[in-house]
Amino acid sequence: MNKFLSIFLAIVFILSTGLVEAKAKAKAKGKTKKTAPKAADSEEGAKEPLPDEGAASGAGATAKAVPGAENILNEFERTISFDAHPLKVQPLPRPIIVNGVKVDYEIEFLEKWDSKGKTPQIKEIGFNIVVNENSKPLSINVPSKVLVKKSLEKGSYLGGAKFGDFAVQLFLNDFEATGKTITSVTVAGKLTSLKPNASVVKPVEGEANSPTGTAGSEGSSGDSGAGIMIAESFLKTAETLASNKVAQIAILNKALLALGDNPTGKALEMATSIKGKITALGGVPKASGISAPESEPKASKEAVSGDKKSEVAPATTPEGVSPAKSLLDEAKKQFAMDKQEDGRNLLRQAVEKDPKFWQAWKLMGENALANSKYTKAKEAFENVLQIKKDDLDSSVGYFKACYYLGDSEAGLERLREAVRIAPNSSRTKMALAEGYFQAGDYTACGEECQDIINKFNAPKDASDLLAKVHEKTK
Repeated sequence: MNKFLSIFLAIVFILSTGLVEAKAKAKAKGKTKKTAPKAADSEEGAKEPLPDEGAASGAGATAKAVPGAENILNEFERTISFDAHPLKVQPLPRPIIVNGVKVDYEIEFLEKWDSKGKTPQIKEIGFNIVVNENSKPLSINVPSKVLVKKSLEKGSYLGGAKFGDFAVQLFLNDFEATGKTITSVTVAGKLTSLKPNASVVKPVEGEANSPTGTAGSEGSSGDSGAGIMIAESFLKTAETLASNKVAQIAILNKALLALGDNPTGKALEMATSIKGKITALGGVPKASGISAPESEPKASKEAVSGDKKSEVAPATTPEGVSPAKSLLDEAKKQFAMDKQEDGRNLLRQAVEKDPKFWQAWKLMGENALANSKYTKAKEAFENVLQIKKDDLDSSVGYFKACYYLGDSEAGLERLREAVRIAPNSSRTKMALAEGYFQAGDYTACGEECQDIINKFNAPKDASDLLAKVHEKTK
């Protein structure tokens, strides 16, 4: 009996030991399976969020997953608010050489603003990214993201893409909000090399950054990024004026003049094409300069107004009120009801009846600026300032339009002229200081702020702006 009991207990022990070992092996195998993906991630180096897919163009461009940065080549930061700011950023002042490849890049901000309320708010943001490899542009569109305050997180990924051996990534660095309204966002970006141990990175001597792939030659404004960008903006405006030949010729001439007297490369190709279009329309190409000559005020006004739409009948004109004033009042009512096209048509009728009615030109400029029609806004404010040189709001509007068109210096000169007209106005000098800040001239901004503080008993707005200058330059 004892013999059989001993055998039975031995069998039970063996079976139980085997079961424990089997469970241990299964548990170990499960842990190995769970940790395997982490090992793979580590091998790939995927530390950054993956970008959304975009519409890519150009050989070697792809919007697929961007591995983690091997070498950061360049970093930048840009705050986007409703105030004037360039729509495009060229973070590198000059192209750089990486592993024998000449590289530069450009970011275009695709913003959607809602300016109907008291506080303008940014609703969406997307990007066009262009990377030049040996002057060959590769471009990708990063789809717009809807911005909602409750779901925004600082440091969150906004988009990016891989371009051959390089990658561009964009992040939300910061944002400001009033209640639920997002009033500004700060975007941080970086250009990275995906190859480990990249060779020495150095600027290309004597060559300015040009996102179009053509380097600007000294003394020629036509090959500069700004000249081509301005010309492209004018060309887009001209396309909307197909049935108004006079206005179209005026705008095309401005595009031509923006390319400079001796364009080369892409600028020369654009100039030749524009001359052909002007000639085909029965016009005469202009020879030099950027602004349309003063001898063509009618063309300038028609360029602002564009095609005439169906006229909107104004309310009955009160006795003693000019027809132009009545049309302006009715336009304001239409804008208040969000009838934008009706309001613009009424303004066009107002300036046709009284070309010197600067208040209508001013509202036309403000409306164009709010709707991102920067060329039209610039021309409308020009008309105001020809009639009423001391209108500060129009000077500021003119600066903003110029800034968006890539010609901040023209806008700053208008603000400097406003200060010459009203040297004892703190508001006017403050507008110039803010213009300098937005244009990135922190030295001039600081000097203007200090002058305001000395002359006008240290107003808070000047002191606050000076503090921002110190923060930027420390």
